[in-house]
Amino acid sequence: MIHVNIAAVTQLSRHFVNLWLRQGVTGCLVNVSSILEMQPCPYGSVYGATKAYIASFTKALQLEVESFGITVQLLSPAGVRTKINKYSSWLLKGNLIVPSPEDYAKWAVNTLGKTRSSTGYFWHGIQTTVLKLIPTRWRSELIIKLAKITVDDTTNINEDDIRRKYGLSQKL
Repeated sequence: MIHVNIAAVTQLSRHFVNLWLRQGVTGCLVNVSSILEMQPCPYGSVYGATKAYIASFTKALQLEVESFGITVQLLSPAGVRTKINKYSSWLLKGNLIVPSPEDYAKWAVNTLGKTRSSTGYFWHGIQTTVLKLIPTRWRSELIIKLAKITVDDTTNINEDDIRRKYGLSQKL
């Protein structure tokens, strides 16, 4: 996760910005973070931390390259109904606040060049606005409760099998 969300985002951003600067052309770079960038993420601490990195990195890069005509945009979506969410039948069903990838993309594309930072989807923007009104500690407790609800399809996972598969130490 660190390689994808930190190393790859940094290297690809650097590659394209340097390419555009050498060629003297403008471009638009879009980095994707998550709504979880704005708070601690219990049971997803590495994920949340890498998304916070993407947000901070992207905001700094915006300031570094804007004078060269290069647009850098940050997308920070909430839940989107994708196969990565196969652990949760609730997320896979989708609803108004958990759009299909196609619906999310239609909304997100319309934000290009119009804003530096966006959730990319109207209802995710509403979610973010409401969540910012709630104290961080309460939001974190909400994440813990949601984790218990959404990880409903993984109750048959054997922890020892996972430890063996990934070479993790055994429980003491």
